[in-house]
Amino acid sequence: MKNLCLASLLIISAVSFASEQPAKGSGSEMARLQAIAPSLMALPTDPPTPEQIRESMNRAIEMHNEQTKARLKAFSEPEMVESFAQFSRSYYEALIRAGFTKEEALNIVISVGIPSFR
Repeated sequence: MKNLCLASLLIISAVSFASEQPAKGSGSEMARLQAIAPSLMALPTDPPTPEQIRESMNRAIEMHNEQTKARLKAFSEPEMVESFAQFSRSYYEALIRAGFTKEEALNIVISVGIPSFR
């Protein structure tokens, strides 16, 4: 409840201050505050309970697992596997052309592994 009261006071103070200020640039300060007011009001009123934290973590873990499964499935497609192999060979050869020894190039390619598409 304290957080909600504090957020309300901040919004009221900011709107009051902005309404007394002259408009600047392309939009007034009042319009900008009115635009963000709904997101400020969405602030949680109470800290999350341990159960809410656990539920949130479980949802995040589930999403991560589903994304990992989807990525592995996509990476297992023959066309993708072929692309990774071509990348590794091209990278290895480019490293050698750049002056690395065969052993150094191989170690670099091994350390890079499959590029992650972040």
